Amino acid sequence: MLLPKDDPATTHIMIATGTGVAPYRGYLRRMFMESVTIFQFRGLAWLFLGVANSDSLLYDQEFSNYLQDYPQQLQFMYVTTLSREQKNRNGGKVYVQDRIEQVRRLHWPEKQNWAEEILEKMTPMREQQGMQEVPGFFPPAKCFRDLL
Repeated sequence: MLLPKDDPATTHIMIATGTGVAPYRGYLRRMFMESVTIFQFRGLAWLFLGVANSDSLLYDQEFSNYLQDYPQQLQFMYVTTLSREQKNRNGGKVYVQDRIEQVRRLHWPEKQNWAEEILEKMTPMREQQGMQEVPGFFPPAKCFRDLL
């Protein structure tokens, strides 16, 4: 995974569960901590991280520090979900896709079919790369379908 050099203002929405956050840590370090003359991040970076418990939040302090240590990068949002510690309005578990939907409602209340739009964009990209959607193997599609 590489950050696009041609457009440092690109929007990055990163969704991870557990140890899947490690590659995004590299992205964020490049965006915020490294002084690279050919890449000065000016875009929007959102990180949604879902884990079972707060003791499973990898790099939590580091990600939280970005908000304090790099105030010029106000485009960073860090959203965590603790499925075994937090409850939804009905007393059930909260998952990362629930947080994504909450943020969507806050920032784009007029967007009702956003998950379907994402799936429509993902399908040609997946086909172009020769990837097939196999039940349980291509989780982003399932995650977004669950929100429809």
